[in-house]
Amino acid sequence: MVIHLKFFTQYTKLSLAQQIQFIQKDSTLRDYIEKSPEFRGDNIFKYLTVRKNNRSVPYDVIRIQRDDNDVNSWSNMTDSILRMWDSKIPYIAHTIRQLLVYTYVTEGFNYAYNISKYIPIELISTNRPNAEYDALCREVHYPDPSVNIGNYAENLRNAEKAVFDGNVDITPVMSLISRMKSDMNPVLLSDIQKTLSLGSK
Repeated sequence: MVIHLKFFTQYTKLSLAQQIQFIQKDSTLRDYIEKSPEFRGDNIFKYLTVRKNNRSVPYDVIRIQRDDNDVNSWSNMTDSILRMWDSKIPYIAHTIRQLLVYTYVTEGFNYAYNISKYIPIELISTNRPNAEYDALCREVHYPDPSVNIGNYAENLRNAEKAVFDGNVDITPVMSLISRMKSDMNPVLLSDIQKTLSLGSK
């Protein structure tokens, strides 16, 4: 597929919802994804739905609607996302990155949520380059927002370790949670309790 820089530049200016709808409606891209062996016939774009923003939700709501009971189909979906990330077709590679960023912002990569559970761990635990796509982004001067998003898991582990090691004061956060949802009644150890607790070990 021949990629014209002008068209790709215009594509990067579309919203994620518009990019998804473009791939869903463009017969060439849709048929390629459906028939290409590299995606194993499982096309995430076939299951994505878009609900336009409104007063209660100030952004487009993007969700996957499908039956999750088929474990093999679930695995194929995850594999296909990884292959779309590596795709030499920049429209596909770009939209998958935008979907990843959207999921990070709206769901925080929470695996109990909708799109997050399909995202391969490789994409949030490592920085996975795509030479062709990365070069194209540099050529059109597009600052890819997914760059370094693979550090999320490492940053999360470091944050958790800092909390467990007592290097972060979480009192303000717990107090806020208590005010927002009083039935949780979070209990914080006082300094004396911490000392006694450590001394008993």
